[in-house]
Amino acid sequence: LPEVSSAHKEINRSLAHYSTVGFPPIIIQYLFAALKEKDKFDFLKKVRPIRGGSVELLNLLLKGDLDASLLGLIEPLNHPSIETHELFHKELYVVLSKNHPLATASSLTFQDLVDQSFILLDEHFVHLKAFQHLNNHYHHAATPFFQTDDINLLKQLLRKKIGISLLSEIAITKEDKDLIAIPMVKDERMSLYVSLVTLKENNLHPEVENFFKELLNSKR
Repeated sequence: LPEVSSAHKEINRSLAHYSTVGFPPIIIQYLFAALKEKDKFDFLKKVRPIRGGSVELLNLLLKGDLDASLLGLIEPLNHPSIETHELFHKELYVVLSKNHPLATASSLTFQDLVDQSFILLDEHFVHLKAFQHLNNHYHHAATPFFQTDDINLLKQLLRKKIGISLLSEIAITKEDKDLIAIPMVKDERMSLYVSLVTLKENNLHPEVENFFKELLNSKR
C-alpha cells in the first residue's frame, strides 16, 4: 500500500504544472537576500512552496509529498530514495541580547549555559536536535524554557533578555544589531549543513530545476 500511494503521488506530481518545494524560513530568507537580479525569482511562478522546519520538510519529502526541499542538517543524510547536494555550511552560535551578562564572552562552553533559560526553535527544526546533542553530554542538565516555530518571536524574547538560544549564523541578519552571536568552544562547535534534497525520481519543472542548478554551481 505505501508503494501504491507513492506511485499515485509521483503520477500527480508529474502531471502538475509546478513543483512542490520545501522552504525552511531561515534558509530561504538567507538565500533570497543574496539574489540581486529580479529575473532570478522567475522560477517562483512554477513553485508551490511549503513552509516549515527542516525536520518536518524531510518527513514530507520521504512521504512523497514534496519534489524537493532545502534543508538544514547537522549530520549526514543517507536514504535510498533521495539525493543530497550540499550548498554550504554555517556554524551554530549561542545567540543572546547584547545586554546579557554573557554577551562579553569570546566563546562559551555548554557547561556555562546549563542554568540559562533556553528559547529554542521547536521539534520541526534541527536546532532542537543540536541542543539535545550538546545537552546529552551534560546529563540533560539544561532545560528548554520555551519552544516556538516563529524565529521573529524567538528574537523578540532574546532582545528582552528572557533567555538565550542556539542558532545558525544565517538566522542573524544586519537588522539584528541588538543581538550577539558567540561561538562555542572548539570541542563543542556544531555546524548547520544547508543542502538541496530531491527525490531520485523527481519531476522538477525545468525552470525550477535550472534555478537549483545555478544555485548549486554558485555555491561551489
